[in-house]
Amino acid sequence: MVLDSFCDHTVNSVKNKLVEKNTNIAIIPGSCTSKLQSLDNAVNKSFKSKVNLLLYYFLIYILYILYINIYINL
Repeated sequence: MVLDSFCDHTVNSVKNKLVEKNTNIAIIPGSCTSKLQSLDNAVNKSFKSKVNLLLYYFLIYILYILYINIYINL
């Protein structure tokens, strides 16, 4: 299993559990994640940008609803 150097991935309890399951572990340096994990560049980046756009539209919609409700109640 290839893991990045995120602190929760490198604690002994996680390593021990993986060893118990007969899993080989390779930990890559944090600065290499985008180069070695192709999903970060190919899939996750696109997915995250689309989710951020949807979140932006949702927040604009909520602000619009709040504005209309405040305006109507004046």
